[in-house]
Amino acid sequence: MASNLPPGVTVSMLPGNRPEDIAREDAEEKLLDALIDAELTPSEYEIVRDVGLNAVKVFRECLKEEVQETLIACEERIVDLKNEIDRLKNPECR
Repeated sequence: MASNLPPGVTVSMLPGNRPEDIAREDAEEKLLDALIDAELTPSEYEIVRDVGLNAVKVFRECLKEEVQETLIACEERIVDLKNEIDRLKNPECR
């Protein structure tokens, strides 16, 4: 089957067909199914929207802080290891 895509481009690289697009669509479908199953009122939908979005924002901020703390700890460990390597390379330390 002939393709009109440029050389090296596959269908999975096109917007809407990328793995992250498919994952997002799957997640949205699961969310909609859960909302339908919950039989919420219109005002409850608004509460879920607000609370859910705020929860995600808080989660992202906590995750960001945790990643930053881990990064700092890793950088400190890298400096310690570099210093240890330098120390071991120094013939006076042997």
